[in-house]
Amino acid sequence: LAGWSFGALLAYEMAQQLQRQGEQIGLLAVLDITAPVANSEEVFERYRDKEKTRVDIDSDDPIMLARLIGELAGQACLVCEEDLLGRDHDEQLRYILDESKRAGIIPQEMGLIEAFRILRGYRCRQRAARDYVAEVFQGQLTVFFSNEQSAEEIALRQELYGDDPSHGWSRFSSLRPDVHVLEGSHRTIINEPQVEVLAEKLKALMNTSEDRPLGNSQYRPAVADGLLITM
Repeated sequence: LAGWSFGALLAYEMAQQLQRQGEQIGLLAVLDITAPVANSEEVFERYRDKEKTRVDIDSDDPIMLARLIGELAGQACLVCEEDLLGRDHDEQLRYILDESKRAGIIPQEMGLIEAFRILRGYRCRQRAARDYVAEVFQGQLTVFFSNEQSAEEIALRQELYGDDPSHGWSRFSSLRPDVHVLEGSHRTIINEPQVEVLAEKLKALMNTSEDRPLGNSQYRPAVADGLLITM
């Protein structure tokens, strides 16, 4: 099992549920996500870029959705509140969509319903990640991190996790996590050409998974062995 970003939490929870059903997990890899931390909102707020308006993932205000699109694309918000004056709700949404297409953030063929279905999905994932309560994984957890972070993110991780190279995952694994660092950013590690490096590392880990320790026992492969990657 492996997962990138929010998908890492899905893979982690799938592994937990499979273990509770008596299944053995040969490989559990979480890709470029730090461990859950309870009551971390105050710390996150201190390191947030104050020049950017805070995105409220629970808001249906069109301007908040515009800011969310910009955040997902790693760009400044393309629409300001003055641009939306004099437009009704649906006209505001269409304007935001048109500006996003003009900037190349979303495909030209994407319609309003599809665009905001994607955004609703993102908001649901953010809420789920915020509320997720992780339990300890009984076995060795494999953790991958990208090596490109902003100065704010580095400082935030230092405050939350100290010098822990697993960025908190050591608290959620019964054995010391196996930590790997990949060249690239959060998004580029899953795109060409960096994704080929990730694929080779995962392949090597799968080939050696029969010898990986699992709690107090050794992993024995099942009939349905394979790798499920979630994103």
